[in-house]
Amino acid sequence: MNIEDLLGDSPEVQARVQVLNQAITLAHEHGMKAHIWAHEFSGTGLEVCYAPDSPVWEARARAYRAGLARIPDVDGMVLMFGSAPMPPWATACLCEWCMATGEENSIETPSQDERIRLITEHVGRVVVHEMGQELFVRTFVHKPAEVAWHSDGLASVQGLHFTGMHKGPVQDWQPYHPHHPCTGHIGPHPSILEEDVAGEYCGLGHRDPGLRVSRGRGGHRARTGRGPDSDGTDPRLPGRRAPARGVLRPGTPRRGLLGLCPARPLSMVSFPRGCGQGGSAR
Repeated sequence: MNIEDLLGDSPEVQARVQVLNQAITLAHEHGMKAHIWAHEFSGTGLEVCYAPDSPVWEARARAYRAGLARIPDVDGMVLMFGSAPMPPWATACLCEWCMATGEENSIETPSQDERIRLITEHVGRVVVHEMGQELFVRTFVHKPAEVAWHSDGLASVQGLHFTGMHKGPVQDWQPYHPHHPCTGHIGPHPSILEEDVAGEYCGLGHRDPGLRVSRGRGGHRARTGRGPDSDGTDPRLPGRRAPARGVLRPGTPRRGLLGLCPARPLSMVSFPRGCGQGGSAR
């Protein structure tokens, strides 16, 4: 979702706000935290000015103040740039300030990592400093250049507490990819690993009621099926079972693995209450 999905008085928006507030309350009743997801940019066009006095910053701040005020009990937000209606690297500005902050004769001004830093700091000030909520920044991007922009941009963020949220594996549908390369590489800011215990791999995954859990080095690992009629084999590699990427800390009860993952989240991500920003379930 985008923060604009919480703005306005249409019946659709009112219904969405009501459902989110009910879901947040339900999560809290079950000892969980609830975080919404939002993308940047949304609600802007192709031309975005990144100068300190740019009107875009106040416009985004107003949107987040108004949207988050409608779900006052939410614990925080997951911010992401990949999959956004207008990702930062698709925007442009030819003003004097923007042109002076990048390489000469380049339209990537300011640089892409600088754009990510600026957006994170401006949006984060509203979420963390004004609203008193938690902020996660999800690095769901795949191209090597995009990964570098996120690592460098997030590493340079100052004056803001946030946690990097990194996909393991790096993208959906492929269970054999390594963990996202941004993991642990965002400067002094903490990172968590987002695990798909439910399994979406190859577009056919599901959470198997008979989920097999085994103890291995570093924690518990789970195996999932590959579809409603699947026996758990990988359709691309006949006869081979494909382990899910879910890895929990040693000592996590086996019965706790299924309980950490709702079958279908509603535009939100929930974290076990009491573990701060150190654990996640999608």
